[in-house]
Amino acid sequence: MQCTEVCYSFLVNNAWKFFRLLVFCVLEFLVLVIIFFWFLFVFWRGGTFGLLLGLSLPIVLPISTFYFFRKKTCEEITVLLSASAMEIQWPLKKIVISFADIKSYSACCIVQDSYDMESLRIQLKNGKKVRLSATSDLCDIKPLRDFRETFDKLAQNLKLQQKYTWEERMLMK
Repeated sequence: MQCTEVCYSFLVNNAWKFFRLLVFCVLEFLVLVIIFFWFLFVFWRGGTFGLLLGLSLPIVLPISTFYFFRKKTCEEITVLLSASAMEIQWPLKKIVISFADIKSYSACCIVQDSYDMESLRIQLKNGKKVRLSATSDLCDIKPLRDFRETFDKLAQNLKLQQKYTWEERMLMK
């Protein structure tokens, strides 16, 4: 009996880190606006340079913060795929999923004008969900695409139930 295991390593989006970055940028904007109005009422003597600087700073700094830190919201994971199970290694945790424990899965590629997205969603029989997704504007999606295609072929051979959401069906047409 031949044991075949394939190891994939790729970047996926971490929604929690992305949300924290957005909240940080909004808070940064609000703090800078408050500081601008405080400066305007206390120190402003009618010069236009200070006014232009004060108006542009609350806009430019949060946008540049988001631009420079957006790629930090991705995590590199390693997936070991065998004939009976797959092992997902995140930076802080490890999950082993047996193919017998999978209730359904959704593997799709969404292509739009501004970006492409690869996604694999696995719903387990115990109710837990595992989602691996990457967008082309934040990560390199080719390694995830290769894994998704391999997993999709393996799951079809094992006759796992494939399930698409309504939005994915509409976007794939």
